[in-house]
Amino acid sequence: MKSCYFTLIFIVLCSGTVIAQKLVLEQATVNFKVKNAGFWVNGYFDEVKAEMELQQSKCRIKKLNGKLKVASIHTGISLRDEHLINDDYFDIEQYPEISLELLYCEAQKGKSLDTVFKLIIKNVEREIHIPLTMERDLNRILISADFEINRQDFGIGGDSLTLANEVLVNIAASFK
Repeated sequence: MKSCYFTLIFIVLCSGTVIAQKLVLEQATVNFKVKNAGFWVNGYFDEVKAEMELQQSKCRIKKLNGKLKVASIHTGISLRDEHLINDDYFDIEQYPEISLELLYCEAQKGKSLDTVFKLIIKNVEREIHIPLTMERDLNRILISADFEINRQDFGIGGDSLTLANEVLVNIAASFK
């Protein structure tokens, strides 16, 4: 009987080392820029949600997902913002959100992580490589990334002589 209790206690204690720690999003920013008629157009989305879980035993990212509301786009010109949410660009009536889901994560040197995410825009899924930086700051985890996507891969806007295909994206988030 004593060995049964010992085995049960051992299993409980060992299983505790692989428990995931769910973190709460404190703040997130998603900024982008794209060249239009030779000039950089900067913008951001201000309605962002994200969730993150760390595997406690190794402080590895177990889960990292994010969603943003496309209607929360801001480029500094409200008329342009209204145009971007229409069906020839983001089509928020059918596709109100953009989502990002972690598929693969491997630690590199220092604070760098090699990651692959599934990015979904307008119901088009693409796996993209995103070099991620993760830092600890007292009781917080800070995540940041800079990457590039091709807007035409997701059916955003058509062919254009003035609007570049490449969109530069910057993401920063803090979790507690």
